[in-house]
Amino acid sequence: MNVLRCPRTRCSSSTLRFLPFLYCRPIAEYEGAPRPVKIRILFLTNRFAPGGAETFILNRIGVLDRSRFEPYVAALRADGKLRPAFEAAGVPTFELGAGRQFDIHAYTNLYSLLRRERIHILEAHVWWSVVSGRLVARAARVPVVITNEQEMHGGATAHRSDVVFAGDATTRLSSACVHITTPAMNSFLDEVNPLLAGNTLRRRIPNGINARHIADVVAKLDRKAKRASLGIAEDAFVVGNVGRLVEAKGQKYLLPAFAKVREKVPNARLVIVGYGVLEDELKAQAASLGLTDSVVFTGARLDVPELLGTFDVFGFSSIHEAQGIAILEAMAAGIPVVAPAIDGIPDVVKHEQTGLAIPPRDPDALAAGILRLHADPELAKRVVAGANELFESEFSIEASGRAYEKLYVELLEKAGIHVPPAAPERRVDPLAAARA
Repeated sequence: MNVLRCPRTRCSSSTLRFLPFLYCRPIAEYEGAPRPVKIRILFLTNRFAPGGAETFILNRIGVLDRSRFEPYVAALRADGKLRPAFEAAGVPTFELGAGRQFDIHAYTNLYSLLRRERIHILEAHVWWSVVSGRLVARAARVPVVITNEQEMHGGATAHRSDVVFAGDATTRLSSACVHITTPAMNSFLDEVNPLLAGNTLRRRIPNGINARHIADVVAKLDRKAKRASLGIAEDAFVVGNVGRLVEAKGQKYLLPAFAKVREKVPNARLVIVGYGVLEDELKAQAASLGLTDSVVFTGARLDVPELLGTFDVFGFSSIHEAQGIAILEAMAAGIPVVAPAIDGIPDVVKHEQTGLAIPPRDPDALAAGILRLHADPELAKRVVAGANELFESEFSIEASGRAYEKLYVELLEKAGIHVPPAAPERRVDPLAAARA
């Protein structure tokens, strides 16, 4: 009778017949395979949608040392809006065909992809991809599995308890869990059972942004024409918001706040950029507040930097946010920010230094912050300047890229895999080819 043995320790167990990836770490190199010239990284996400995580991956690829690392990107579900931008950056892309969560067809495709391309590092973003990636990558004996925990462990919009448990129970399958803010990391350290977490390494690496690209786009923008394309006058006072239209983003608090702003500033307009399940509900709320003619819902857009350039103030209304990439992008565009002091946002919005911090779920406070920036241009300039200093030092995409590459080398060396030496610094704008 053939007995399945652990590929690392050669121990045998009947249990390993069914769940080998749960009980052993992977071999350092695939047996019998020649050592590849470059380290192959598969970035895994839910969709090729223009969301924060997907845009972060795209920008990360733009600063990746391609002399050492070869990127691939896969999405569990079909949604190709951002896929052409990845392909324009010269990155192989794959849609795995999932029709639902925990789809065995998608898992089979992912397993085959990992084995066929002999992937060394799986880096997964967003909860569904994190859990799926852990399970399948370990089954495929991928040497290093890095999972990016984009959210807080608990909070106002935490997943169902069974979903949270699935994430907790698979934690030890990660070589490292990356958290984008200190509060987010602490929430996992405090709330995940140590027996489930095991000795998995945890690191704080903020999601950086391509600030230069955003600043360049805004500098070249024909603001009058862009506003006109939205049906907004050149002299309007524009409050903007970027985010998925879901409960966690709190746009239902932004709308009554804007109604109060419009009472004081009749030419005020609100632009809400994003898509989501609450779109119809939010449009109905705007109509009930008498705001139909002064609120623009753009839907999903790929020209977010240009839209940011049309704003005068960025009104952020989330009730649950691990970091807030949209806040950083607004800062890079030179837009003063008003945001709630929740979860990881205080790492970014420091009151009267890099923005105005307010209580969450408080339309009055949000309106007051927006009106304060409208009435005090010097304050607006001061917080914009402070924000520029902050994200250049901590939240640039270059800083994020360096931190991830350092983590790659650390984990690969632990696995006994040679990493080619670093090349001279070379940086690429991943959106340049897509814009050409």
